[in-house]
Amino acid sequence: MVKKFVAVVAVAACAMIGLSMRIYGVNELREGDFVNINSENSRAKISEKVLNDTGRISYINAEDIRSIKTARGDIDGDGTDDVVLALDYGPDLSVIAVYKADDNDTYLYLGEIGPLETITALETKRLAAENRDVIAIKEESTQRLGAYEYNVFVRGYLWNDDRFINIISLPETIEAYWNGLWDDNGEEISAWKSIEHTSVITWEGTDSPVIHTQEEHRYSISDDTENKSVPDESTFRTVSSRNIEQDFLWNDVFRAFVISVVEDNDSGERFGVVEDFDNSVYYPLEEYSHFLGRVRVIDTNGNLSVREKSGLTFIP
Repeated sequence: MVKKFVAVVAVAACAMIGLSMRIYGVNELREGDFVNINSENSRAKISEKVLNDTGRISYINAEDIRSIKTARGDIDGDGTDDVVLALDYGPDLSVIAVYKADDNDTYLYLGEIGPLETITALETKRLAAENRDVIAIKEESTQRLGAYEYNVFVRGYLWNDDRFINIISLPETIEAYWNGLWDDNGEEISAWKSIEHTSVITWEGTDSPVIHTQEEHRYSISDDTENKSVPDESTFRTVSSRNIEQDFLWNDVFRAFVISVVEDNDSGERFGVVEDFDNSVYYPLEEYSHFLGRVRVIDTNGNLSVREKSGLTFIP
């Protein structure tokens, strides 16, 4: 579990997928293809087109398409609605592609996001400061390798004229169970532990939007010291819990939602804070202690790094 929660902190995800070398001949998409989008014919045609346009046809089988979610919005800022498609190839494999209408009622490929894990929600949000809409998704993942981990992240993506950039990434749900026997800390009996994060995330406003979170964190230990698999929920007792709220404000300089702006005490360079590790659900864990007192920041080029709070001045 120690290695697994560090992976969650890094917000990293990967998927193993099958190979397919089949090439299809779909040349264009039209409005009619989106009318009954989950009919067998439309789904197959869109899947072929998207995988060819994104260059993923060589290792994703178009026939594995399970479902397609759609949303519309002005993604590239030209004042017209574009079509956002989220294609589910399961398990835990999704691709998002965006198409824009031309003058001949055909749709041209704009760009992609992915591959991602399971997309459970897809919508667009207006961001007036950028004169375009943001693609907002919920991405779900489940891991069952001895331990159990279930995550749902809310993410936002902005078209940056030639590619999509991630402007917000927040956990909505984290549920993790693991056994202290696996932590190499000398435990000789089962020591099941659990972490739970639940959050209500709201997007407020369009001109200078704020993303507000109301979070509940809980760390629990099971009294069942014999079970080698995850024991019944009734055996867990809460060791620590807390409720926190955070606001993420849109920042034009960093083109991201940030908690605050900081200045490096040595160089004078300014950064936007996108994550405060002191506010993580993992704060009670000894294995996490080296993250405390640190923040994840973004610079004006979109680069992310982790810095000590002690070396920064928070700008009002």
